[in-house]
Order: sequence, then structure tokens, then C-alpha cells
Amino acid sequence: MELIAKVTDVFTITGRGVITIFEFTSPTGKVKVGDRVRFDNPDGRVVEATVRGVEYACGPKVHCSTGLLLNPEIVKNDVEKGAQIWRFPSEISAKTEANS
Repeated sequence: MELIAKVTDVFTITGRGVITIFEFTSPTGKVKVGDRVRFDNPDGRVVEATVRGVEYACGPKVHCSTGLLLNPEIVKNDVEKGAQIWRFPSEISAKTEANS
């Protein structure tokens, strides 16, 4: 697994699901739709999820942010600010999806 990012915010969009805003911690970090990721929360809880979308937003008075839309089973309280985001290798993601 590769440590790719750290969560800076978490929120829910009605009708879409949980979005985690993050900052990359690895210069080679990348994530795409379908990737399996693991969140290591500051309180010790570990949550695994599938990336359903990668969101990018900029506003006129705020900096640009990148977020991950997670699978529907994940709720806002599952992921905390400060959680580390680890990406499973692609072959593990593919096997997990094939077995679903």
C-alpha cells in the first residue's frame, strides 16, 4: 500500500454521499475512480472504501480543493480530519471489484 494523502475535511452531499477533502502527502501519489483506499483515523479506527468519484473545486475567494466521493456504505463519522489515506495496489482493487 502507498500513503498518498491526509484528510483535511469531510462532509456529506445529499443524494451523492461522503466527500473527503485531502492534500497529497506523496509527490507520486495518485488516485482514480475504482481504487480501494484505507483511512487510518487519528483515533485508531481503520475504514476501507472504494473511490466512486474524484472531485475538484475552485472558488473565486478560496483555494482549490480535491475530494474523494466514497462508496454509499461510508458515513461522515467513519472518516476524521487528519486521517491518512492509503491506496491499495491496483491489482488488489481489481480483485476486490471482481469478487463483489
